[in-house]
Amino acid sequence: MKLTKLQNKTLQQLHSFRSKPPTVGRQLSLNWFAWLALLFVVVLGCLVFLMPGFETVGWLWIGIAVGAFLRDIGRFRATVRVWPIYQEIINWPKVAELLDVQQIPEAQRKS
Repeated sequence: MKLTKLQNKTLQQLHSFRSKPPTVGRQLSLNWFAWLALLFVVVLGCLVFLMPGFETVGWLWIGIAVGAFLRDIGRFRATVRVWPIYQEIINWPKVAELLDVQQIPEAQRKS
């Protein structure tokens, strides 16, 4: 099975969570790039807020970014709470097999 980059990354994260269960902080650090985009929107919102007549638009952008951040924190907290169930039902040998297959070059798989 040929995995996409996203699928491969997801399996790698699951595999790492097997030995060291997820925490909110760890999930935040794994998604640092998303926080840069949200920070950019907040800074832009602050700049727009300072422009006369555009205060409402600035608050809107700030609110959207803060809401997205809080939504993600909620999802991370939910993942931490339900992780014991996932750990029991995930087919760990299959995860390891898929990751191993991805690391074997295509030319070697055909021989």
